[in-house]
Amino acid sequence: MSKSVGNKVLAIMPNVSTDTHIRHAFHAARYVIQAPGTDIVLHIGQTSAAAQELLTALNVNCAALITAYNPGGCVIDNATNKAAQNALQRDVKALGLTCMQGYNCAKDGSPPIEPTVVMLGPTQTLADALAQRYGQLAYVWVCEKGIPALRWF
Repeated sequence: MSKSVGNKVLAIMPNVSTDTHIRHAFHAARYVIQAPGTDIVLHIGQTSAAAQELLTALNVNCAALITAYNPGGCVIDNATNKAAQNALQRDVKALGLTCMQGYNCAKDGSPPIEPTVVMLGPTQTLADALAQRYGQLAYVWVCEKGIPALRWF
């Protein structure tokens, strides 16, 4: 199996142990929304009152945190990552959605640190399509109750 990202084709080899490791790493990671005046740190499955308040204040019922970095869970070079992230930001801007910036990192804050686009009020269908366009294994969906969940492909 392979995925095309920009002008590169990445080989993605299914591996159950790697899949389990990646799922655990994604679940344990910190997902941060860089909201005005404060960072909102999200943990998968844990209610965030701050995220709920942000959604309410912006009159939206959901958010999606998507990165274009390291598609398919494969670490790639910084220049390719930055180009893909810039393309994702252009796509989101073209859709006219309100968005903020954020980042993903390991539970302890260690690298890799991946920038995210935090889309406010998208449909799941739209968020799914963007995450898949950029080769992501999953992205974070935050419902109106401020509970982040991973949406896997």
